[in-house]
Amino acid sequence: MRISQNGVEFIKQKEGIKLTEYLDVAGKPTIGVGHLIRPGEKFPHLLTMDQVDSLLRDDLSRIEAVVNEYVEVKIDQNQFDALCSLTFNIGTSAFITSTFLKLLNEGHILKSADAMLHWDHVGKMESPGLLQRRRDEAKLFLS
Repeated sequence: MRISQNGVEFIKQKEGIKLTEYLDVAGKPTIGVGHLIRPGEKFPHLLTMDQVDSLLRDDLSRIEAVVNEYVEVKIDQNQFDALCSLTFNIGTSAFITSTFLKLLNEGHILKSADAMLHWDHVGKMESPGLLQRRRDEAKLFLS
């Protein structure tokens, strides 16, 4: 599966769009739509929207591949979009080892959606913004 345009817009809305480098809530250098700047990447100028979209598409292609590889049950487009948003935010390693993925692959859709809500911390601190994002992702997942 591939993320839908609705899923892309959902991620853009949740992440925001920054045309210059900034530090995310975890203190990591970031640009565009939540693109974590990798060693060797340089962005000396403002990004264009085409560059923002290109970075996002590249990032999402890796996310899509992981979600497609590790989800073992049939899911619909909204579920796929929600999982891509969540994975984009928490990272692929966290997704692969998560309780919500285990529950999903066991066929427990509602329990899986509930388990998404536990990913509401930055470090050891609970984040109201992340909790709202998780609620929105769970709502999309169940719609």
